[in-house]
Parts: sequence; C-alpha cells; structure tokens
Amino acid sequence: MAKIIFFQDVPFESFGLEFISGYLKSKGHSVDLIILNQEPRRFDPISYLIHEGPDVVGFSITTIDRQWSTALARRIKKEPKLQNILTVFGGAHPTAFPDMIKEDDGVDIVCVGEGEYALEELLSNIDKKIKDHQNILNLQVKKDGRIYTNPLRSLIADHDSMPFPDREIYYKYPLLRNMSTKKFFSRRGCPYQCTFCNNHYYQKLFSGLGKYVSYRSPEKIIEEIKSVRHKYGFKYVYLAAETLTTNHEWLTKFLELYKKEICVPFSCLSRANELNEDIVKKLADAGCYFTSFGLESGSERIRNQVYGRNMSNETLLKAGELLHKHKIKFLIHQIFVGPTETIDEAFETIAMDIKMKADSTWNTIFQPMLGTEAYNYCRNNKLLASENLVENVDSLYNVSTLKQPNVHEISNLQKLVYLCLKFPKLVPFIRKIIKWPCNPLFEFVSKWNMLISYRLRYRLGYWEMLKAYLGSNKRFG
Repeated sequence: MAKIIFFQDVPFESFGLEFISGYLKSKGHSVDLIILNQEPRRFDPISYLIHEGPDVVGFSITTIDRQWSTALARRIKKEPKLQNILTVFGGAHPTAFPDMIKEDDGVDIVCVGEGEYALEELLSNIDKKIKDHQNILNLQVKKDGRIYTNPLRSLIADHDSMPFPDREIYYKYPLLRNMSTKKFFSRRGCPYQCTFCNNHYYQKLFSGLGKYVSYRSPEKIIEEIKSVRHKYGFKYVYLAAETLTTNHEWLTKFLELYKKEICVPFSCLSRANELNEDIVKKLADAGCYFTSFGLESGSERIRNQVYGRNMSNETLLKAGELLHKHKIKFLIHQIFVGPTETIDEAFETIAMDIKMKADSTWNTIFQPMLGTEAYNYCRNNKLLASENLVENVDSLYNVSTLKQPNVHEISNLQKLVYLCLKFPKLVPFIRKIIKWPCNPLFEFVSKWNMLISYRLRYRLGYWEMLKAYLGSNKRFG
C-alpha cells in the first residue's frame, strides 16, 4: 500500500494529522511522522527519505511554518533519488493561501480544507498506478507546469464514524508519550469571526458544504478517553477545541458523562461571553481545574473595533469573578502591538489583567496573517513594515511586522507582563524601562512566563515542565 510521511519541526500533537493518519491506516495505507527537533542532531531528512522510500511527503502548516517546510520541500525535489515523491501541503496556511503552489517549486499539491478523503484518494491512485491526480476534490495539483484547481467536497458530517485519532505517530517520541496530560478533541470549526483569525474566511469558503461547526458525540469522546487511559495512562485531561463552552446543551451532556465515567481533573479553552453561573459550576463539579480565554486587549476599541471580538470589559470581569468563585484557575490570551494600538491602550491590557486577578497570561505580538481581515486592514491602512516580512514571519513572540508609533516600547511590554501581573506596584517603573533596548532580562521574564503558563495549563511538575521546555526548544541540525 502507498506510504506517506509527514514532517513537523517542533513537538506538539496535531489533531488534524492524527485524524488523517487514523483514517488512512484504516484503509490500509502506511503513515509515519517525523518531528525534526526530536531526532538526533545527525539526522538528515533527505537520507531518511531515500532509505524509507515514501510515495508522498506531507506538511500541515500555519504561516509560521512556511519557511522551514518549503525549504525542506525544495531540498526533496532537488534530490535525484527522490524525484518520484509528491509533496503535499495542507493546514491553515495552504487553505487560506493555496496560491503558494504557484510560488514555490517544492510544492506539488495543496490540500484545501479537510484532508482525510482527499489524501486517501491520492494514495489509492498511487496504489493503482494512476499517475494523474488532477481531478481529486480539495486538491490543487501542479503537473507539467500547469495548476489544476478542483472544487471542494462536503465537510465530514459524522465524526463518530471516523477512526480514533492515531496517536502512535506522535507517541513514538517519549516527550509526548510520557506527558501526564493527554489531549482530546471535541469538535471542528469555530462560530466566531475574530479579524486576526482565518475562521471568517473558512466560513465563507465552506458555505453550503455542510456544518462548519460540528461536534463529536460525548459518548465517542468518552470512549476514546477510556481507550487512551487503558493504553497509555494519564493523570490529567486537556479537552481541546477553539472553545469548549459554546454549545451548552452538548457540554452539559458531556460533563455528566465525564464526571460519571472518567472523573479526572481537566483543563479546557473557553470564551468569556459563554460563561455563566450554571456553566462554570458544571465545569467545576466535573473536575475542571483550569481554563483559558481571550482578552486580546484591555482596550475595548482594539478588542471590538479592530479584532472584532464583540465583548465588553464587564463581560470579561464577570467571567473572571465566576471562575474565582468556583476555584477554577484561568489564563488570559492577549495580543500586543495590535494595529493602531497606543501605549496607553497596551497598559489598559495590563490594568485588566490585574483587575481580573488572572492566574497567568499568554502574551503574543500581533502578526497580520495572510488571508485574515486584520491583514487586509493593515495593508489598506499602510501599517505593514514590509510585505516580505509578513510572508516570512516565523514567530508570534519576537518582532512586530507593523510600522506605527511605539512598536519598540509595546513589544518590550509584551515580555514583561508577568512582572506587571505579579507585582502591580512595578507598573510605573516598567513604563520607564520599556524604552530600553530589548535585553536578556526581558527575554528571560517572557520565557519564564511561558513556562509557568504551560505548567499551569497541564499541571506539570517542575521536572516535567523543564523536560518539556528543553525538548520543545532543542534545535534541529
């Protein structure tokens, strides 16, 4: 049977790849995955591929991953011994920006949207010695210098009929297999339209092709949790979705089953406007010890007019009060150096953190991702420092790609949020030192905050936290 090998650069479980792998294996195909920075330093992906001889090499990428993945794909295409390998790119970036197939010599095929059925059809063609793949739905195919663009197929409607996500491709790596917290996926799609995210584009792209927001049944998820507990074991559970708390009827049924049949402490993502007394109490009763949600900015102008969050400060403060009341720790996601953000508005974010008494924060620097409304806003208002910088961004934590006043100061503030939250009396002093050049101390505070936040979400011991940090940051090559 046909063989596909996926590559990613750092160790995290991609549910998209796990679902695809589970489906492909159920059809008899061979699937493997390489996490580059978990391999020995002497590891060479080209030599490995020559030895393994796959039919297809796959990459599931966001814009952040574009540089390393396309560079590796070009190396593959230039190797004489790998000329028969097809390179396939899927995930958030290719779905929003499929024209990457025209711009990069290393890209043979782009998968737009869900990949299970499209990749299975591709591999089945290879098994049948069919060399023409240009009519497969969801795929854009490059052949003899021409690009073949195909319509999209309907979205998967019955997730319960699909095989469980294939964790084997990840759990061959001890760092992921031995984590005390295991992750489980509940749904696909997000009903909201934040301007910095691609969801608004996806909702239009898949309109008329089925339910964009679709759930696995509570029973199916419980069945998977039991299976993973039996096979791998865990101490804690992380229930993954853009937000777990959107559908209160579904959530209530799930929490009842979870408390009865699993009864293990868990964490999740939520949204402040979805949290009320009843839901927070049910979360706490079922064992929720931690949740996180987006503040994005303490400025209502930035949060609602620029980011399209449609959420008041009052709503956020009320959510914080409820979580404190029911003893659920929480982390706030927030973005600094947003389009047109001023110094005073950045400090409004700090003020909200302190007022809400957040247990932790996750602080990023705004990047105008291709295909988003925020990107179009920045481009139309001439806020982009360089189109090239935007296309090649590789981090949400380092350098802003905007040209506007106070970028340097707000970028430094992003690294020092931890000190502001834990020691509010330092805020006037921090207002002064953010004018300094960025330095190792600022970077250390930022990384320490990431470590503490990661530990809080997954209830890691300090040793496990250190191992996860070192493993995630081990350099490849």
